[in-house]
Amino acid sequence: MPASLDPDFGPLRHAASPGSALGLVYGSYRTARTGLPNRRHWRIGQWTVAGGDGFLSINVGLMLAVPPASDFVERS
Repeated sequence: MPASLDPDFGPLRHAASPGSALGLVYGSYRTARTGLPNRRHWRIGQWTVAGGDGFLSINVGLMLAVPPASDFVERS
């Protein structure tokens, strides 16, 4: 079975949910007001992007390794 996305993008629809977006905006707002040097802001941004990439990589790997049609997940 080839890998494909559902028409509604399956689990990816939660990646851009309002809650996630608001959390990133609030974190950016709070970070900007801490008085940290600019090099620290870049480091925080790098960690945020790396964490998102790691999260996405693990989930895509699991979706490819255990497709919904497999017997690993019981269907009701």
